[in-house]
Amino acid sequence: MTASAATAAQTTGFYVDGARWRCRGALTLDNSADVLKESETLLLPTSGVIDLSELNEADSAALAVFLSLVRRAESEGKTLQFEAAPEALRTLAHVYGVDSLLVLTHQPLSKNT
Repeated sequence: MTASAATAAQTTGFYVDGARWRCRGALTLDNSADVLKESETLLLPTSGVIDLSELNEADSAALAVFLSLVRRAESEGKTLQFEAAPEALRTLAHVYGVDSLLVLTHQPLSKNT
């Protein structure tokens, strides 16, 4: 991994913030496989909430990562909700017909989770 790739890895992906996860930076085809692999090292958020307010770039690969996380949660008997999803991401989910499989909200679900 190059120095610039290592720096990018530290500023993108999921991180734990209390009972929730946050996703920051870009989540695109360029880094989705690495971000998904790194997410496998984390316990799913106890609140079931993944905050996308720090996500500044996303494409269809982000949807694939989110669907993979939903499948993981279901296999563990849990549910996931994605809050503060950018409009473009919610539109992309609708166009691809996966919006019914993902709970993508524009507004935060709760300030306390």
